[in-house]
Amino acid sequence: MWISSRMCAASYGNIMVACWREQVTAEDVRALFPVTDEMLGRYPRGFGTMSLVEQGTFATDEAREVGGRQMFDLGDRLLCTSSVLLGAGFWIAAARASTALIGLISRRPRPTRLTASIADAAAWQAPLLGEPDGEAIEAAALEPFAAALLEAFRARAAG
Repeated sequence: MWISSRMCAASYGNIMVACWREQVTAEDVRALFPVTDEMLGRYPRGFGTMSLVEQGTFATDEAREVGGRQMFDLGDRLLCTSSVLLGAGFWIAAARASTALIGLISRRPRPTRLTASIADAAAWQAPLLGEPDGEAIEAAALEPFAAALLEAFRARAAG
């Protein structure tokens, strides 16, 4: 699902994978609410999220507030969440440090992981997602799904 030139989202079983670039606005975050509603309709016991964040991306204060409120409202129906911060150098180090600090301060009530690789996020999240469609989500399938979404996202930006 292409939402804007700065973000897209797609689901794999009971996990929503979203790709982000440049700037995350409250409008972008709100655009995911229908996807969230769809996920909850299909998976009433809950779902997970994986955010693939391109280097240099930042979220506005309003976007963080809207996203935080949505996470709070979902409560234990949000099974787990990961943020994959893509890139290298100073930006990525600063982004990881500030994101980790926000996580510590907010004391998120669900399993949360901050990582630099899709493989790590998939391996960590797959066991937490349960058996949404009668079968466990396999990291070996989730990883290439997320990587292909990111590749398509990047291709669309380049093209």
